[in-house]
Amino acid sequence: MLPASLSAYAFLLVTPAVFFGKPATPLMGFPRYVFVAFPLFIMLAVMFKNRRLLGGWLVPSAAFSLVLCAGFVSWRFVA
Repeated sequence: MLPASLSAYAFLLVTPAVFFGKPATPLMGFPRYVFVAFPLFIMLAVMFKNRRLLGGWLVPSAAFSLVLCAGFVSWRFVA
C-alpha cells in the first residue's frame, strides 16, 4: 500500500479533473492530469505483481490499443 502522503498527492491531482471539467466536454483533458499522478502507477505495479492479474490486464488493454490504432489510422477521433 502507498504511504498516506502519496495517496493524498494522487487524489489531489485527479480530483479537480474529475469534478471541474467543462459541461460540454467533461473529462476531455483527464489523461493529461492522470499521467502526472505517478503514485497511481506505483499502485498499479504493486497490484500487478501477480502474473495472472497482469495477464488479465494486458490482454484487454492490448485489444483496446488495437481498436484505438485502427481508429487513428482511419482518421477518426481517438482522444
